[in-house]
Parts: sequence; C-alpha cells; structure tokens
Amino acid sequence: MRRGRVIFGAALIVISGMVVGIFAGRGAMPPSAPRATGPAFRGGGGAGRPAKAAAARPRRVDRSPAADRGSDPLRTLERMGECWRTDSCGASDADPRANHFEAVAVIKDSLNRLRSLKRSGVDSDFSGVAGKWLAFPDDHVREAALGLAREHKRSEEILRALLAGLRESLSAPLFAAALADLGAYQRMGYDREIAAFLVETLRSGPLKAGEAIAAGILPLLTEGNEALFAETAASLPGGSRARRDLESALEEFERLRSGG
Repeated sequence: MRRGRVIFGAALIVISGMVVGIFAGRGAMPPSAPRATGPAFRGGGGAGRPAKAAAARPRRVDRSPAADRGSDPLRTLERMGECWRTDSCGASDADPRANHFEAVAVIKDSLNRLRSLKRSGVDSDFSGVAGKWLAFPDDHVREAALGLAREHKRSEEILRALLAGLRESLSAPLFAAALADLGAYQRMGYDREIAAFLVETLRSGPLKAGEAIAAGILPLLTEGNEALFAETAASLPGGSRARRDLESALEEFERLRSGG
C-alpha cells in the first residue's frame, strides 16, 4: 500500500511538470496563476512582476483619478489633493501628461458638482474649498474654483486666494473672467489692493494676462485710480496691444465722465 502511494505521488509530480511545460511552450500562464490586471501605478509595482506562489493575489484596486468619478466630490478632492502632493495620482508611469490631464478633469468635475449643489440650494459652505483650489497649479482648475467661489458670499479670504492664484497664472481667459470679480471687490473697498495688482501685472506680468486686463479694465477705472493707470499706460512699450487698449479705455472713461 505504501509503495502504491509513493508511485501515485511520483506520477502526479511528473504530470504536473508536463502541464506546466505545455503552458510554458505556448507562452501562456497556467490556469491557476492569477493574471495582473489594471495599469501600473507609481509605487505599486508593475504588471510584469512574477507571481510569488500559487496563492492568488488580492484583486487590484483601481486608484486612477477616473475611479473617483461619481463619488462624493469633497472626498474626491481630498484624495486628489493628497495624491497630487505625493505625485501618485497617475494611472500610468509611461505618460505623465495623460496623468495630469486625467487628474485635472476629475478635480474640475468635483468642483463643478459642488457648484451645482450650491445652486440647487444646499446649505453648505464650500468657500474654503474654492480658495484652496484657486491655488492649484492649473488654470482650468482655477477657473472651476472661481466658479465655485462665485456661489458664496464674497470675503477677504477668497480675494486673497484669487489674487494669489492669478499671480501664478498665464491664462488670459482666467484674467478676463476674474476682472468682474475684482470689480465687485473693488466696490467693497479693496480698490487700492486691486489697482496695485493690476498695475503690477500690466508692467511685469505675463504678456497675455496684461493684454486681457487692458482690454477689460474700463469698468474698474475710477477717478481715484485714473492717474495711476494713465502713468502705467505711458510706461508700457509703444505700439503694444496692452498700451493701445489701456489708452483707449482711459479715453473712453474720460469721455463718459464728461458726459460726452
């Protein structure tokens, strides 16, 4: 009996070896070996690593930004902020630009969903969230954060966050959109701070940002800041678009003030 068991065991070993050899010859994995699924993640190990043993590995959790679509927007933004700080938002190590665009799309979607909640009458204050994401280093996210901020009562904290975000921005559309908000804060008594920021950008900021300001500055001109902007216009390069538009706005302001 013992001899029969030994022979049977030896036969099983031989058969098992033949099965593995067949699959190896075909370039496939044995049915019992789990396949690695999903893309490789930073810090998580790629799909090309060999299995340790016959024990099946736990199912991989999708931690790509797209996995958060449809979940709670506040939790999604919290996770996206954390993974951005640790450079672990990407679904692929092979294409960092794709990772960036995917993460930005999820953040924008979450901010827009919070804006929709506010518009629907939800009594929650997301102004702190808006202020935080105005500082994010992507102008598409800043635009979405500005949209969320507009659904809340204006505050000095939001103004500070908006000015800080604009100082880091290269986006002419963002500057053009923000001028209406800056005008509202100007009427609240922040004229000096806002005028100083606009002059700083016109003189030494990104070219397109300065052009956007000059093109839309007329509603922000006042008797108190007219002389400052006239001096700024004279300091800009002759023939530049920003100088031409700023001078035109000043002329139009003077015409309107005189009743012409």
